[in-house]
Amino acid sequence: LSRRLVRKRRIMRLLMQFAVLASLALCPRSLVLPPRLQGRMRLAAKHDPYRDIDGEGPEKLPVFVEYLEDRWADAESQDIIKEYLDTLFEGKQSSSGLRVLEIGSGTGAIVRLLARRDGLREVVGLEPSEGLVKAARQLTVEDPGCLEKGVKISYRVGSGESIPFYQESFDIVIFHTTLMHISPGKKRNKVMQEAARVVKQGGRIGIFDYDRPSLHVDLPQEDPLRGVLRIHKQAVLKKPGSPRQFPNMLKSVGLDLVRAWTPQRAPVRTMEGAKARLKDIIRYCVRQRLGVNGEIGEALSEIIDQRFDDGSMQELVRNRYGYCIGSKVVFDAGEAWCDI
Repeated sequence: LSRRLVRKRRIMRLLMQFAVLASLALCPRSLVLPPRLQGRMRLAAKHDPYRDIDGEGPEKLPVFVEYLEDRWADAESQDIIKEYLDTLFEGKQSSSGLRVLEIGSGTGAIVRLLARRDGLREVVGLEPSEGLVKAARQLTVEDPGCLEKGVKISYRVGSGESIPFYQESFDIVIFHTTLMHISPGKKRNKVMQEAARVVKQGGRIGIFDYDRPSLHVDLPQEDPLRGVLRIHKQAVLKKPGSPRQFPNMLKSVGLDLVRAWTPQRAPVRTMEGAKARLKDIIRYCVRQRLGVNGEIGEALSEIIDQRFDDGSMQELVRNRYGYCIGSKVVFDAGEAWCDI
């Protein structure tokens, strides 16, 4: 039985390779790329500098600051964030004003955006990087518009695994492109438990992060890249770290799900980064033997180079994000906790 299974898998792999080679031969390489090219590679050997920005050295800090500030600066991205925040804050109000915590606040771009909303009393940014906290404080001083509504803004150096605030201190807790940089899964679960501890009864936790895969390109049905990207998508969605599982994380810490995973698309900041991610996808499929061998991979990489060089990809590649929202269960005054 095992030999039959091995033989069957070999045949399926050969058929997949033949299908890709046939599409390469029949399809013109000048074809414009695009439906969904997704792919943020979470390769085990890949270095994630956001997990320890201070450890990258002081000379790299300005690069991080510039990128994090520029990432949501355009009008289209601002509209996407506004839609998400409007959903998160819908129906939430307090006579004394809401108190909001962002875990992993970076340069404070989202903190300053939150401070412009009505009905808030205080916004706190918690960030493990001392360099980014210092930059966030300076950028807040240089942005008087975020202080016009009188919302108190503060930043603290600290980790989401041990949030330095009392239980039920905040009405809203936000993770904005943060959880994907927290690994392994046990550490991520600990951060979520801490967030549930500091949010008030009836309060909400919002998660906005990269979707899986995180790059979207609209490809015609006959495009040679389409099949490979579809195979890659199916592979990465099965990984345990997929953001599609974030709603389950909210439920695992006792929250009711207000909004399930809701996909969003935002502009790509640099085409070089998009091209590199596309090539990462090809290399991943070759390495994992997902119907692509080295020869096919090289041919697909050449197609990617050609399309980026002739400018046919610029309007077609998008970053793929998503968000979900959970609400902490409200207990009646007569109910009490019982630890067993």
